[in-house]
Amino acid sequence: MKYLTKDLKLDAFRTLEEQTKSRLEFKISNISGKKKYEFIKLYLETNYVGLKYVDIEPEETKKIAFKVDNTALTSNPTIYLTTQDKEDGVLLKRNYNAFRKQKESKTVQKLDQREEKKPEKMPKRLKKEYEDLSKRKEEQKKSLLDSVMGSFRKKEKVEEEVDEDKVQETEESEEQTEEERKELLPSEKVDRITTGIINLDQHMQGGLVQGTMNLVTGKTGTGKTAFCASFLKGGAENKSPGVYVTTEEREEDIKADIRAMFGWEFDHLEEQELVKILSIKPIFPSKEIQNLNRLVRSYISNLLDQVMHAVEEINAERVIIDSVSIIEMFIRDEYMSRVALASLLNKLREANVTAVLTGTVPETSQGLSGGGIIEFLVDTVILLEFVPVAEDHQRTITIRKMRRTDHNVNILPMEITPDGVKVFEI
Repeated sequence: MKYLTKDLKLDAFRTLEEQTKSRLEFKISNISGKKKYEFIKLYLETNYVGLKYVDIEPEETKKIAFKVDNTALTSNPTIYLTTQDKEDGVLLKRNYNAFRKQKESKTVQKLDQREEKKPEKMPKRLKKEYEDLSKRKEEQKKSLLDSVMGSFRKKEKVEEEVDEDKVQETEESEEQTEEERKELLPSEKVDRITTGIINLDQHMQGGLVQGTMNLVTGKTGTGKTAFCASFLKGGAENKSPGVYVTTEEREEDIKADIRAMFGWEFDHLEEQELVKILSIKPIFPSKEIQNLNRLVRSYISNLLDQVMHAVEEINAERVIIDSVSIIEMFIRDEYMSRVALASLLNKLREANVTAVLTGTVPETSQGLSGGGIIEFLVDTVILLEFVPVAEDHQRTITIRKMRRTDHNVNILPMEITPDGVKVFEI
């Protein structure tokens, strides 16, 4: 017998040949007095077949096997069994035909004398079930074929018999059916309200779905406040009162920003109770407190109370919360943040208002919000971006998600003009 190393010995080998693959088996024994660990490789000529790891106790014999495609054996390649590189530590070096015919090789099946395996008999009960199943499948195929062929024959017969009058009648019927198909889809039948953004409503079947929660998100300078102001102004022009809640700015700062962008004065709209602007900032503790959850619940409860009171005060149909990012930052716990935001949205839905919430995306982020939570809770996600174009920059708007709406998914150019935010066609 051949020796793999001074401690390991090849006892026997054989090949088990089947239709597409052959199994090359080798028995290796440990003739040393201690446990051995080896990696054993198999090559066919220069082609690496595989590697097996063996750990063998003293006087123990272990079997390893490699599966090889028969197509790789038809050229009678040289077989190498080794622990290291192909030429070092070789246990076996022999062409395949000699490998099969060696006396020490226990070949149980040869390619030219292949024994066919006898099929196992199926139990009578399973055989009957199999026959019944096959019969049903055949009947189903026949029934389906007859149905298809019957429809074709019927169609051919009808086409042969119809006259010009019937053709005209069929065309009229088809036109009537087409008119029925042109009826409003379910997504078009829902009540919608204008966004107040010039040329945007036409890209979302007429506007935002009434009573939904809508996220307007983007990085700094993308136009989120301008979008909110246009939404509020569009509602006021249609006698639809709105509440603007800022969680980061003062009320007078929001009014000054809107005045600078568009020249709109919201003071007289507040007098007509068409607009109400609130500043509800979270109060961060000056020192570490033991029960932060209680402080969070207190802030969310206060926020909801003030928003609901303002909604009732002017019978608001629109609510803007600019922004929810500060809430996500204030509530550092992800679970608490999700619960708080879900409670806020549920309260707004119960009030039957259409809400626009803004989210700030960090400059280095590719997400849709700072916390990665709010976008999964809302009905609509509108992404505002500030992208470089040649030597300039261009604001864009994309409707990323909008439930119950067949919306445009293209990136659309957007500008902040003296008349308001305006979307342009590509």
